[in-house]
Amino acid sequence: MNVLKKGSKGEQVGDWQMFLRGVGLYYSAIDNDFGDITETSTKSFQRNNGLTADGIVGNKTMKKAIELGYNEYSDENDEFIHSPNYPAKPNFLPITGNANREKLFGKFSYKASPNGNNPEQITITDDWDDKNIVRVKLPA
Repeated sequence: MNVLKKGSKGEQVGDWQMFLRGVGLYYSAIDNDFGDITETSTKSFQRNNGLTADGIVGNKTMKKAIELGYNEYSDENDEFIHSPNYPAKPNFLPITGNANREKLFGKFSYKASPNGNNPEQITITDDWDDKNIVRVKLPA
């Protein structure tokens, strides 16, 4: 592994940016260019993990990233494996219970409509969807 730092370019930088995105520290483009934003995100990763926050991805930083699930390449065919931390977990709790759902979305009537692909599927039986869902056509 090459040391990555400000000014580095290439696929390894993109892989690192993808990992940082997966741990919720990088929200810019995956552009294979280790610039200011990647450096700042790297420093945050280092601080969050008790490392020297120098913005350089060397052995200690990479070791910690690997411990957290970063895989640069697979052993079999040398293809990139995305971190299991990507995409980042949302920073909100799941909606639990009908009362909480109704607070957010309003009350609606439904019936169970399970199918082979979705055993929890429902069909809304009142006009809630017509009043609350906006359909938008997107060009192909």
